[in-house]
Amino acid sequence: RCLPPHHPHFTNVLRELGDIAFTKEQYGEALQWNRRLCDILMAVNPKSSNVATVWYNIGGCYYKLSQLAEAENALSQALKIMTAIYPAGDDSISTTECLLHFVWQQKFGQ
Repeated sequence: RCLPPHHPHFTNVLRELGDIAFTKEQYGEALQWNRRLCDILMAVNPKSSNVATVWYNIGGCYYKLSQLAEAENALSQALKIMTAIYPAGDDSISTTECLLHFVWQQKFGQ
């Protein structure tokens, strides 16, 4: 019997594959795993903290690939979800804002 794509075992495997590829500095591959995971999680609950985390990971991949417009978009998606879920000043929000600031610095040369 096959697991449905949104089953936790399947999504955990995708998450792990993305993390391993990112650790090995294979950012394009990490991006592919994270995009696939994002599509599945978005179909289940687009406003969940899991989706926010995956958007953050996607943003990190784009940042490492120097695709700054895409990084900005992904991190903005993560921040939008996080600010709806977490209280102001939460570590998740602060970390995302920090990476987004780095993207803006590189993008606008400030």
